[in-house]
Amino acid sequence: LDVVENVFHVRPVFMVRGDVDMTTGNIRFEGRVQIAGSVRDGFAVHAAGDIEVGGTLEGCVVVSEKGSVVIRKGIAGRHRCFVSAGQDVEAKYIENARVYAQGTLTVFGSIMHSDVVAGDTVQVLQGRGAIIGGTTKAGRLVNVKRLGAAGSPPTEVIVGISIEQQNEIRDLDQRLTSLQNAAQHVEEAVKGFECKHQDLAKLSRREKQDLADLKMKRLALHHLMDLAANRRRAILHR
Repeated sequence: LDVVENVFHVRPVFMVRGDVDMTTGNIRFEGRVQIAGSVRDGFAVHAAGDIEVGGTLEGCVVVSEKGSVVIRKGIAGRHRCFVSAGQDVEAKYIENARVYAQGTLTVFGSIMHSDVVAGDTVQVLQGRGAIIGGTTKAGRLVNVKRLGAAGSPPTEVIVGISIEQQNEIRDLDQRLTSLQNAAQHVEEAVKGFECKHQDLAKLSRREKQDLADLKMKRLALHHLMDLAANRRRAILHR
């Protein structure tokens, strides 16, 4: 409930008092979403309005179609996190994630080994104020204290990006995250199968076929990830 010039405005808000996990399931809401805790591995939050997370993001998907996304305790993405905002994104830190902001991306610590895109500005000026590894692309400005680190993978920064490029990169990043999550589940299934059946030579014909199907699916997912990653690189270097 907001009061502006003595007029009451009721705005829809969905509140989660703990984590987004098995107890809540995935969340899809047409208004604003406030989460007191964290968004755990494998879960998704979609909202039309702003999304505020009091904890951290793990390997999850968080999308605000028209609003901003604020993550109070940062993103530990495990290479399987995708965040997209129709306006701005704020986070304490970003690690191993893909983050897209149509407006400004503000980070209060460091961006580590992540792929981030901002339609206007990326700013990393407090704390360490570092961008290390990954790719950072902004439409107008990248403002950072420190770029790269000795012994770390290359750090790529590009300024100048069109709306069309932004949208295509966002869609590719979301696809890459989905593929990586699917590949993770298949990998866990293969490892579980191999742990359960110590002697693979003794598998039945059906079990051998099931294992072969899992490995083929794993191969196909990695091929699709390579295609999407190559396409992303091509867009970045137009």
